[in-house]
Amino acid sequence: MNSFLKADLHVHTCYSHDSTASLQSIVNRCIKTGIQCLAITDHNTIEGAMFLHGQTPLHIIIGEEVKSSEGDIIGLFLKEGIPK
Repeated sequence: MNSFLKADLHVHTCYSHDSTASLQSIVNRCIKTGIQCLAITDHNTIEGAMFLHGQTPLHIIIGEEVKSSEGDIIGLFLKEGIPK
């Protein structure tokens, strides 16, 4: 029995300034390629991840990428957005 998930832990959607990928196109691509788990890590927002959570057969990890003086930081398993 295989208990592993195929996951992508750094995905940006159209909710991020550097992506034009729609939520539906990302879900469709994941289903096609066998990815079962996504961490949606848009820049400075969890809105796209919150929208997808519970709306798709994929496991969605709510994340956010934020800029710091030391570089970008990704928060995962968030319940609310990270304050600036």
